[in-house]
Amino acid sequence: MSTDLSSLDNRVAELERRLDRIDRILRDVVDAMRRRAIEVPSADSPLPTRSQPATPRAPAAGPSSLKAPQSPPRPASDVVAAALAGKGSAWWLSRSGIGLLLFGVAFLFKYAVDQGWLTPWIRITFGLAVGATLAVIGFRVRESRRWFGAVMLGGASATFYITGFAAFQLLVLVTYATALIFMVAVTVYTMWAAWHTDDPVLSVLAALGGLSTPFLLYTEAGSVAGLAAYESVVLLGIAGIYWKKGWDALLWTSAVGGWCVVLIGLDSLSRFPAYHGDRLGLQVAVLTAVATLWAVPVWRARAVVRARMDYFLAVLALATPIVAFFVSNEIWQWAQSWGAVVAGMAAFLWAAACWWLRRDARGGKALASAHAIAAAALLAIALQYVFTGHALLLALAIEMVGLHYVARATDDRFLCVAGHWLALVVAVWLAGVLVAPGQAAIYTKSSFIVFCSAIQGYR
Repeated sequence: MSTDLSSLDNRVAELERRLDRIDRILRDVVDAMRRRAIEVPSADSPLPTRSQPATPRAPAAGPSSLKAPQSPPRPASDVVAAALAGKGSAWWLSRSGIGLLLFGVAFLFKYAVDQGWLTPWIRITFGLAVGATLAVIGFRVRESRRWFGAVMLGGASATFYITGFAAFQLLVLVTYATALIFMVAVTVYTMWAAWHTDDPVLSVLAALGGLSTPFLLYTEAGSVAGLAAYESVVLLGIAGIYWKKGWDALLWTSAVGGWCVVLIGLDSLSRFPAYHGDRLGLQVAVLTAVATLWAVPVWRARAVVRARMDYFLAVLALATPIVAFFVSNEIWQWAQSWGAVVAGMAAFLWAAACWWLRRDARGGKALASAHAIAAAALLAIALQYVFTGHALLLALAIEMVGLHYVARATDDRFLCVAGHWLALVVAVWLAGVLVAPGQAAIYTKSSFIVFCSAIQGYR
């Protein structure tokens, strides 16, 4: 019995010695791996010891180390190839399957309609069911597959718009009020989906659908005032979404679509008997467009620090007052005195906005310059209403000198270019006037002003 116990003790002791040896070997390997991870020794440098571990050397400071290397831009073919890289057969089959499924459903629906299997109400119900199914699928997969979810949600919105149009215009199943409420609900749903999925494409679809709803549900009983009121509400909703999200595509869509609706209403005023309420409603729509397409984006550009120059906001700031003035002039057919007053007040407002933007760099120099150029253009329009002939030429020349003076004082290249363009207009006009004799005084004054403008503007 004692012999068995002693042999067992010997075996346990041998196992402990082997475990100790394995433990020491593992610790040496781990230490070596740590030293190699800290610094890879060169051929002429000694190996670091455990008592003095090697530390990574800091890179030498210098002008070249402070500047990140800039890689040349890749061509479009490389960008497309990188975007499609890693897309296996499952990706392509899923996209192709979606397209074939939609095509098959559309073909089956058309075949059933041709055969008389589907009554009008069944067709509308089928369209609503398809739209609801696409919406549910889109919301369920919007987190895991954003692209697929956005396609499904956009397809649901398009299906709803088509269903509402068909129910009112083609099949005549619902009243105008019912169709209008349904289309507005679809617009609200699309905006809500764009908000929750953070997808600007859905917001563009909602803006297009919302602005085109009056034309999809067009009836001869409509009025310009109703069209203007509806457009004002849609633009205010879009302005609220833009203030929170800052989507440039949504702003551009609302700008183009909003002014198109205004021009269509203006054309209706010219072709049909115009009532005072229609003119007033269309003027309210113009003021709403100015507020939502100019005031809201400019205020947001100054309130939010942006990383790039917003040249598209500068284009809106330059084009919005001019388009609004000429549309308002066509609505009311102003006399010369009223035209001069309105254009002068607008010029003062845009000049004040330019000064307000220049006080803070967050507004952007390009945006402030656009306001200054718009103010100069509105002032030139006001002068055209006040003066005629040579007096207008003299007034434009004085404005040209003022533009060059302000451009030199503020070191604004855009204002300098605008002053040069106005100088070109004045020079061409003066060259035409020189053909007529007996105008020595006006020639002398204008030539002197052009000379002063050249000294002030050109450097």
